[in-house]
Amino acid sequence: MVARMKTLVAFDVDGTLYSGHGPISSDQVLRLRSDPAMIVAIVSPSPARPNDGTEICLHGDGSDRVANLRALLEKHTDAQLRIYVSDNKDIGKAVQAGFCYIEAVNFAAGVCR
Repeated sequence: MVARMKTLVAFDVDGTLYSGHGPISSDQVLRLRSDPAMIVAIVSPSPARPNDGTEICLHGDGSDRVANLRALLEKHTDAQLRIYVSDNKDIGKAVQAGFCYIEAVNFAAGVCR
């Protein structure tokens, strides 16, 4: 059996996930969550967060995206690949927290078909 890379996928909500009028559907999130090699979480304090059992990781009041991403990474130290999915163009925040940034529309179209 080939070992798979443990992947941490952190989502913004507004403009990213279906519940925040974004391109990533609930089915896509559920498919990711069903894969044992995937850790899926939300790092947005948006009130539009889905209530579907997806892990939510917020630091303090949740307004600091870098702190939220870092808190998620501290919780899941076994993640070998770290991806932050958003439509905010906050690439610098992703890099600062140790994540790769992927634009929500690209993720929806190419990663979780």
